[in-house]
Amino acid sequence: MRSNENMEELQKLYAIKALIRTGSFSKFVRVEQKTTKKPFAIKVMETRMREGREACESEFSILWWVSYHYIVQLLEIFETQDQVYMVMELATGGEFFDGLISQGYFTEQDAVRILHMVADGMRYCRLLEGWDSVIFFDPSPI
Repeated sequence: MRSNENMEELQKLYAIKALIRTGSFSKFVRVEQKTTKKPFAIKVMETRMREGREACESEFSILWWVSYHYIVQLLEIFETQDQVYMVMELATGGEFFDGLISQGYFTEQDAVRILHMVADGMRYCRLLEGWDSVIFFDPSPI
């Protein structure tokens, strides 16, 4: 993983394909790596306001050190004066709740499988040295 302050480098490496969703201090865009055509997500976080800057620093300070198969991987960071661009794995499963509604039901086996993944990811985070109080779960993939 690398941190880079050159926006030209970001534009050389990735082509923006679509807006995925927006939030209070951020938006997610689907991008394609130009050389490999592999899809990724970029989380664009506004850092002009203090709250946005604090949320951004908190999130990437955690994701920078985490590498686990049930946790979205942060690959690189690009920064400008007012924004941070976090290049991440693209999770394509859609929103958890939308999938549940479209399926119409949720079996006990489905619940066991998903809770096992959540518990496994939480166990990993708790095993990281000094991270025993860091547990954040956002069930909506990028």
